[in-house]
Amino acid sequence: KEHPWKFNDNTKEDKSIFPADFSYYVLDKEDDGVINNIAQQIANLAKRNNIVEDIDKIYLVNSFIFGRFVYESDEISKRCTEYPRYPIELLMEGQGDCEDAAILVAAILKALYDKREINQKIAFLYIPPKIKGEGGHSALGITCNAMSQTNLVKVGAYCYFETTLMDKQCRKE
Repeated sequence: KEHPWKFNDNTKEDKSIFPADFSYYVLDKEDDGVINNIAQQIANLAKRNNIVEDIDKIYLVNSFIFGRFVYESDEISKRCTEYPRYPIELLMEGQGDCEDAAILVAAILKALYDKREINQKIAFLYIPPKIKGEGGHSALGITCNAMSQTNLVKVGAYCYFETTLMDKQCRKE
């Protein structure tokens, strides 16, 4: 099924598929200094280690995120159903859930994109809950031309990219 919402695009947002516009948290200017610093350090690390492919840089960003925060549901950490954190909040608090990780990874990838370190576009993906009233799941979509594997789950022009798990992309079996 093709989804109409795209990150930082003028495409109409479908609230039934994407209940919140998390791009607001990515595009907020208040933490740009910190995010740009992280992105520059990742770009430097990639250069020192001869990492040139976009997908490898994207995995490098994901590995930076993985292990730096504790997965904690918003119900427990903030006593509410949904509490999207700004990237700086996740870095400072050290805990968050799937949309928080997706927001932070998206912010760093956007900074790398702005620096011309990667050429891939991203989108927020939302998987609705199985049971009404429960939380769904947020992840990112990366333009599929970055992904060399053909067995990744595709959502329109994007391939599903899990940001809460390291190196365990959702694949069709």
